[in-house]
Amino acid sequence: MQRRATQRTERPISLNQGAPWEKTRQFLALKFQEADIVTRKNKLRDEVSAHVDASGETDEKGSKFWKLDPPIEVNGQKFTEVKRERRVSQSLDEEKTDELVTAKGVRDRVFKTVEMEVLDQDELYVLNQEGLLSDEEIDGLWVENVSFAFKPIRG
Repeated sequence: MQRRATQRTERPISLNQGAPWEKTRQFLALKFQEADIVTRKNKLRDEVSAHVDASGETDEKGSKFWKLDPPIEVNGQKFTEVKRERRVSQSLDEEKTDELVTAKGVRDRVFKTVEMEVLDQDELYVLNQEGLLSDEEIDGLWVENVSFAFKPIRG
């Protein structure tokens, strides 16, 4: 499938377009504020987490709590403590597992070879070169998906 370059038409946004121009200006301002806010929020989270780790009380599950005295109220919600919740996940160490089951002589029962059917796009073109598939048939196999991204352009 041949790709065509598209020509961009220059349409500068002028002040007389009113609402769309102002909304674009607000969008751009919020976009940069959002990045700054996320950076600041993460830094504050990390600093408070370090305080909770150092000064908080640990429960039986290993989570840490720091009581807010006095409680903090934000947007009509009252917060009384901060929790650093301990979460544990388990996964097999494949290397250790391989060593163990190999030593026990049962590796073939634990590790399986899986066959998968995959589409070899290169082979389609080989078949085309060999004359077994026509250009039209190959072109008919491609599906074109179109999407649009909202991307303000810096100038």
